[in-house]
Amino acid sequence: MPTASIADPSSGFRAFDPVAVLRIEDKDGNILWQFGEKDGTFAKQNVLDESLAYLMNNILSDNEARLPAFGVGNALELSRPAAVKTGTTNDNRDAWTIGYTPQLVTGVWVGNNNNAPMADDLTGSTGAAPIWHAIMEYAHRRDSLPVQDWKRPVTIIEQTVCQDSGLLPTPDCPKVKELFISAANYSTLPTQQDIYWKRYQINSRNGLIATAFTPVDQVTTRLYFDYPPQAIQWAKSTGKPLPPTEYDSGGGQAASEIATILAPIGLSRVRGVVDVRGIIDATEATSYTLAYGAGINPTKWISINSGVPKTRGQEVSFGGWDTTSLDGLYTLRLTILLKDQTFQPFTVQVTVDNQPPSLRIVSPHSGDVINTSAGTVHLEVEAIDNVEMAYVEFYRDNQLVATIKGENGVFKTDIKIDSSGSPSFSMIAYDAAGNSIKSDTVQVSISGGN
Repeated sequence: MPTASIADPSSGFRAFDPVAVLRIEDKDGNILWQFGEKDGTFAKQNVLDESLAYLMNNILSDNEARLPAFGVGNALELSRPAAVKTGTTNDNRDAWTIGYTPQLVTGVWVGNNNNAPMADDLTGSTGAAPIWHAIMEYAHRRDSLPVQDWKRPVTIIEQTVCQDSGLLPTPDCPKVKELFISAANYSTLPTQQDIYWKRYQINSRNGLIATAFTPVDQVTTRLYFDYPPQAIQWAKSTGKPLPPTEYDSGGGQAASEIATILAPIGLSRVRGVVDVRGIIDATEATSYTLAYGAGINPTKWISINSGVPKTRGQEVSFGGWDTTSLDGLYTLRLTILLKDQTFQPFTVQVTVDNQPPSLRIVSPHSGDVINTSAGTVHLEVEAIDNVEMAYVEFYRDNQLVATIKGENGVFKTDIKIDSSGSPSFSMIAYDAAGNSIKSDTVQVSISGGN
């Protein structure tokens, strides 16, 4: 029986009525009437674009993708291409397997007729799938049906992309071939290069991000997928390898008796113009050079300041380092020329972050009406920084009411209300380098009574 399609699910009516009678014959088998195109009784319309249907078939018939969950030689594998899906309801009351080839479709249900739960190990894949497998193999063999696959539409394109991200390949990412839709009015082909696969230089002994303190013979390069903040918890729960987030201190670098950098401190976050300060010996040092380079072991150094120290001792300013056009990991190097014409270097590594975090208000919205019976107004924002978030400040009528610390993600608090009015709320997000961004002001109405 043809399936009735829904013209508009929200309005609840069908485009076509379901058909119960397909053919009428007399006692001798002569066809008096039949449902069909020639008689003008057959009507049809596409309810799913052929390219989308092909992708669904391709996903549901991918034996290799099923292996991690079901293993080799599982009951979902036929001797021909077959799209199939299992399902198990709560308490194992129902176990389903529904699948099809281009010629046949079969659905199998397993359960108790009194709706009692089945054994914990009886699921769609263990209870219904073996029956489905046997029926499908038998039916195709009985009817001598040839092995067929689904015909690929011309709008389906195979393209090489980066694994996991599905974005355009870069030299760093492992590459796979995937299917995409490329139609005149719609396309899923990627247009952006991958930004998630990254190479990290790490200390091979402790797995931390390598720094200037890491012995050169212990520095190795590893490739990681840098999951976006929204996916990190999932990646952790599924055992995905995550890039390190902590820096190798190498046991620390002993302070020089001649000179040392005190600010900025090692592995800190900096922005803007940084006043590099430290200690310089009063007698041994004749001159100094302050420079910086990109990365943990710079191959190129750019001078910041040099000369004979104007002052000596504690809290000496070696110069202002303008980082406004920089972002990322950098190494500061202070080189001291001694009286005996030898040099003594001191390095410190910092992360330059001049980008403020992004800030999106989740709740409340301007114009919201809140009853005093609720007791509180729920304030919630999503704040994400490219390096490291620090905290979010919440303001009511320009007065600070809460400070919430945390990492990239959601920051929230509840503010007590006990009277009617029209308060305004705003939020300011700060990253670890001190960059900040202020939200728009939202105004709500608080009403008393029921």
